Amino acid sequence: MPLIAVGISNPQDLQRAITSGIPIIHIQKTCLALKGAQRRHVRDTQAWNTTQLLSLAILWGSGGAYLTKRPFPQHASPVRRICLGAAAISLVLYTLRLMRVLRRDYDIIEEQDESFLLRNDVAESRLRHVIRIWLPFGIGGTVIGCLVRTFC
Repeated sequence: MPLIAVGISNPQDLQRAITSGIPIIHIQKTCLALKGAQRRHVRDTQAWNTTQLLSLAILWGSGGAYLTKRPFPQHASPVRRICLGAAAISLVLYTLRLMRVLRRDYDIIEEQDESFLLRNDVAESRLRHVIRIWLPFGIGGTVIGCLVRTFC
């Protein structure tokens, strides 16, 4: 697999480079429409990912508050146990999938007239990624959980 794709000038080549997982993609200087479309795509993707992270923080915080406020009764019906277990497993799997997607997502870097797409796992270490993305939303989920536990 190549490390860099140079001189991408049409959407088909760009899509092929992204799906094959090339970490650094150079968009040709003269392709202003492709640069603009990619900027919009990155901006929209980041907004959607932020919405997903906020939703996950709210779900984790509310779920944690629910379980700490009301201890899980041993005499609960099997259907309730299965539903809560399925919800917890679904939440864990969705969180893991989002972690992987965010790690393999691209950011656009513009230097003078040059535009590059740089994959996040190449640009930053795993620890920095966790501190930058997951720590703030984890703390936010904990705060939400404490608020839910206090006021509900």
